[in-house]
Amino acid sequence: MATVLKQGFVPDTTAALLFTAPSSTQIASFIVTNTDSSARTLNVWTGSATDANYIIKDEAIDPDSTVSLSKIVATALANGEEVFALSSAADALTVRVTGTA
Repeated sequence: MATVLKQGFVPDTTAALLFTAPSSTQIASFIVTNTDSSARTLNVWTGSATDANYIIKDEAIDPDSTVSLSKIVATALANGEEVFALSSAADALTVRVTGTA
Protein backbone atom coordinates (compact mmCIF):
# COMPACT_ATOMS: atom_id res chain seq x y z
CA MET A 1 0.00 0.00 0.00
CA ALA A 2 1.36 3.41 -0.95
CA THR A 3 1.90 6.10 1.69
CA VAL A 4 1.55 9.81 0.98
CA LEU A 5 5.02 11.35 1.34
CA LYS A 6 4.05 14.91 0.39
CA GLN A 7 0.96 16.79 -0.66
CA GLY A 8 0.97 20.56 -1.07
CA PHE A 9 2.63 23.51 -2.75
CA VAL A 10 6.20 23.35 -4.02
CA PRO A 11 8.52 26.07 -2.57
CA ASP A 12 9.42 28.86 -5.00
CA THR A 13 12.19 31.05 -3.56
CA THR A 14 14.99 28.56 -2.96
CA ALA A 15 15.13 24.80 -3.14
CA ALA A 16 13.55 23.50 0.04
CA LEU A 17 12.95 20.15 1.67
CA LEU A 18 9.91 18.51 0.10
CA PHE A 19 9.97 15.35 2.23
CA THR A 20 12.22 12.87 4.00
CA ALA A 21 11.86 9.17 3.22
CA PRO A 22 10.44 7.53 6.36
CA SER A 23 12.19 4.23 5.57
CA SER A 24 13.71 2.57 2.52
CA THR A 25 11.08 3.77 0.06
CA GLN A 26 10.33 3.51 -3.62
CA ILE A 27 8.44 6.41 -5.23
CA ALA A 28 5.08 5.04 -6.38
CA SER A 29 3.67 8.22 -7.91
CA PHE A 30 4.72 11.84 -8.40
CA ILE A 31 1.81 13.98 -9.59
CA VAL A 32 2.20 17.71 -10.28
CA THR A 33 -0.59 20.22 -10.87
CA ASN A 34 0.00 23.69 -12.23
CA THR A 35 -2.81 25.91 -10.88
CA ASP A 36 -1.45 29.00 -12.65
CA SER A 37 -2.45 30.48 -16.01
CA SER A 38 1.20 30.37 -17.22
CA ALA A 39 3.55 27.44 -17.77
CA ARG A 40 5.84 26.81 -14.78
CA THR A 41 8.93 24.69 -14.23
CA LEU A 42 9.79 22.17 -11.55
CA ASN A 43 13.20 21.05 -10.26
CA VAL A 44 13.69 18.07 -7.93
CA TRP A 45 16.86 16.82 -6.22
CA THR A 46 17.78 14.00 -3.85
CA GLY A 47 20.31 14.40 -1.06
CA SER A 48 20.93 18.12 -1.60
CA ALA A 49 20.05 20.75 -4.18
CA THR A 50 23.19 20.57 -6.31
CA ASP A 51 23.69 19.94 -10.02
CA ALA A 52 24.97 16.43 -9.33
CA ASN A 53 21.72 15.46 -7.55
CA TYR A 54 19.00 16.45 -10.04
CA ILE A 55 16.32 13.87 -10.71
CA ILE A 56 14.08 16.40 -12.51
CA LYS A 57 15.53 19.56 -14.08
CA ASP A 58 13.40 22.38 -15.52
CA GLU A 59 10.38 20.16 -16.17
CA ALA A 60 7.80 22.38 -17.90
CA ILE A 61 4.26 22.01 -16.58
CA ASP A 62 1.59 23.53 -18.82
CA PRO A 63 -0.91 25.99 -17.34
CA ASP A 64 -3.98 24.54 -15.62
CA SER A 65 -2.79 20.97 -16.09
CA THR A 66 -1.88 17.89 -14.08
CA VAL A 67 0.91 15.50 -15.05
CA SER A 68 2.32 12.29 -13.65
CA LEU A 69 6.12 12.34 -13.71
CA SER A 70 6.58 8.68 -14.53
CA LYS A 71 10.31 9.16 -15.13
CA ILE A 72 10.93 9.20 -11.37
CA VAL A 73 8.44 6.51 -10.39
CA ALA A 74 10.32 3.53 -8.93
CA THR A 75 13.22 5.75 -7.76
CA ALA A 76 14.61 4.10 -4.64
CA LEU A 77 15.21 6.29 -1.58
CA ALA A 78 17.22 5.24 1.45
CA ASN A 79 15.83 5.59 4.96
CA GLY A 80 16.08 9.29 5.85
CA GLU A 81 17.02 10.40 2.33
CA GLU A 82 15.80 13.91 1.64
CA VAL A 83 14.05 15.16 -1.50
CA PHE A 84 14.18 18.87 -2.35
CA ALA A 85 12.09 20.82 -4.87
CA LEU A 86 11.76 24.26 -6.42
CA SER A 87 8.94 25.83 -8.44
CA SER A 88 9.41 28.75 -10.82
CA ALA A 89 6.53 30.70 -9.20
CA ALA A 90 4.81 31.08 -5.84
CA ASP A 91 1.69 29.01 -5.18
CA ALA A 92 1.67 27.67 -8.73
CA LEU A 93 2.67 24.00 -8.48
CA THR A 94 1.26 21.43 -6.11
CA VAL A 95 2.49 17.87 -5.73
CA ARG A 96 1.25 14.59 -4.42
CA VAL A 97 4.01 12.07 -3.93
CA THR A 98 3.40 8.53 -2.73
CA GLY A 99 5.82 5.76 -1.91
CA THR A 100 6.01 2.14 -0.83
CA ALA A 101 8.39 0.54 1.63
